[in-house]
Amino acid sequence: GTITSEGLAQEQRVLHELCTTYSSRLQLRGVTPERLTDYATTIAAMEKQRTDSGQVKTDKRDLTMQEVQQCTTVIGIIKKIQQGAKNTFAEGSPQLEDFHIGEKLFVSTPLVIGWAKDLLENWEKYKDQLTTKGGLIQADIDALRTAVTALEAADTAQELAKKKGAPEATAAFKAAVAAAKLTADALHGIAAVEFKNEPEILKQFELAKKLRYQQPPNNDNGTPPPTPPPPVK
Repeated sequence: GTITSEGLAQEQRVLHELCTTYSSRLQLRGVTPERLTDYATTIAAMEKQRTDSGQVKTDKRDLTMQEVQQCTTVIGIIKKIQQGAKNTFAEGSPQLEDFHIGEKLFVSTPLVIGWAKDLLENWEKYKDQLTTKGGLIQADIDALRTAVTALEAADTAQELAKKKGAPEATAAFKAAVAAAKLTADALHGIAAVEFKNEPEILKQFELAKKLRYQQPPNNDNGTPPPTPPPPVK
């Protein structure tokens, strides 16, 4: 099975209870209340890293959606200006090629930015004709310039998040999971020595260890994870 952070957190709660129940024996082997507190702190740090890692992924997804939305906005303005060019120049006129009329435009940030900048440049070239015959006004061009600037900013933010955010957060989360597992394994090792000849007690620790493979509960139905059996004293 796969070890999960949710499972390690559940294992910690049960291990803490077991170590408290048998504290009079385990403390002689170094399982002190302070050590159990440190264990809880390690789990809390792991849970924070899990949250941080998930947030980075959410931020990346949100930035990508913002970029797509901004790209769509720019495309809408491009089509308006292309219509103005069609109103201005007769079908088949070479000027229409300057506005990419007859070509296919996809939701691709580099392509959309390229087209937008071409249209901004050609607005200056054909401004008088586009305003008198095409029905375009300066506000249309200003809207395009503003929208493409926002698209470039969204693209930059998304690329920075792709390069810096997720790998760092994921690495920190994996390190936290490893630390939690190492701490739990040490406690299991001590219990294995102390209760070597007491299989009924050892079984409780073995059941606790299995919890680390527990998958996250189904959030759709709100069913909580199963409660482990109480320790046998």
